[in-house]
Amino acid sequence: HWTAIFYFLAAFAGFVIKHIFIFLPETKKFIHSYKIQEGEIARSYYQVLKNKIFFTYTMAASLSFGILFAYISSASFIFLTHYALSIKTYSVLFAINASGLIIGNFINGQITKRYNYIKIARIATFVLILFTLLELIIVITVPHIGYKWMVSFIFITLFILGFIFPNATAASLVPFAKKAGSASALGGSVKMAASAVASAAIGIIHNGTLTPIFIAMFVSALLTFYFIVPNFKHFFSKKLY
Repeated sequence: HWTAIFYFLAAFAGFVIKHIFIFLPETKKFIHSYKIQEGEIARSYYQVLKNKIFFTYTMAASLSFGILFAYISSASFIFLTHYALSIKTYSVLFAINASGLIIGNFINGQITKRYNYIKIARIATFVLILFTLLELIIVITVPHIGYKWMVSFIFITLFILGFIFPNATAASLVPFAKKAGSASALGGSVKMAASAVASAAIGIIHNGTLTPIFIAMFVSALLTFYFIVPNFKHFFSKKLY
């Protein structure tokens, strides 16, 4: 039953709180008494936002994150409505697709130890454009494609995102040694806003088929590439801008 989700979340929150009190040491003695001023926070955010590297790579990360939320907001329609699968099957397939993102993130973490992270993100974004275009063509030409193929498509898409989102996020924070907290907070807000826009866009262009979902993914991939490769001369270089 759907209420089990919230019972689990409540139980897990209680588990986390308990372990915070038991294992996390008190940090009050390290906290200064400086009073937070809203104006200073606003100025700090403005300084962060007008930085070209931050803006460029935050947009890239946000648009790639939007692809994830385009899928999340459409997953129930894809598997429960379009393919008329059972809730139990849907749960399993959702977990399988989520594992694609997890595996991609893990492998990305390993290969960034040997190769430049922004080069990885740029190559992955180019691959994402080609793959989402292929998905869109297949969905249009074969509207009744089997759900197993659909699971494979989404799994690979999320797998590729694992090489883009974390690296673009890391690049956006490079200019901020002293304002990393402000940059991270602002970047998170922008990503959530982009996700909300992506989810709303899917709802607006929804026509009862799978096509709008993959149009949104393809367009997001193109826009991600636009921001993550601000200069084509530097496609294979380590330069951020």
